[in-house]
Amino acid sequence: MDRDAQKDCIDQQLVEMVRKRLAEGETVAVTVNGRSMLPLLRPNDTIQIASTQPEQLARGDIITIETGGELLTHRFWDYLEKSQQLKTRGDRQQNFDNPHNFRQLVGCVVRRERGDLQFQQGAGRWLNEYLKWILAISYKLEHLLKKDSDHSQTTIHRALFRLLRMGTIGAATAGVKVVESLPI
Repeated sequence: MDRDAQKDCIDQQLVEMVRKRLAEGETVAVTVNGRSMLPLLRPNDTIQIASTQPEQLARGDIITIETGGELLTHRFWDYLEKSQQLKTRGDRQQNFDNPHNFRQLVGCVVRRERGDLQFQQGAGRWLNEYLKWILAISYKLEHLLKKDSDHSQTTIHRALFRLLRMGTIGAATAGVKVVESLPI
């Protein structure tokens, strides 16, 4: 068996093991290895995944889905009701993923650990809430403009993240902290 086939086999076994443990009511810890959810999730962070159903999701939840025999963790944005699909995107991505069928949903991320830091409290909590807020504005603007071109979505997303990096949005908005000044 060649190296790629071995990796695919191991990935599929991991997905099956995670699904089985979630079905038994357990939460499952996995290690992040991608960069699509930076800065909230970094490579080598540990995330806890709990079982969930599509109808239990709220916009902004971080979910894990199975795609191509691997686990992918991105933020949930919307339902495509007619086709029973989920609309997702990584925080660092400028475009939405191809829609995922409901059956591809593995679970919802309920905890992130990076050393002593977690996203349920302190700086991690603020970062997660701030990113949800920024990305929700981006999503609403895309719909308000009612433009289907990828160019307009990319432009809005880039502009908002430039403001986020400069701290402009947090400084000008009551009740929102500028996360960049907090340790992550």
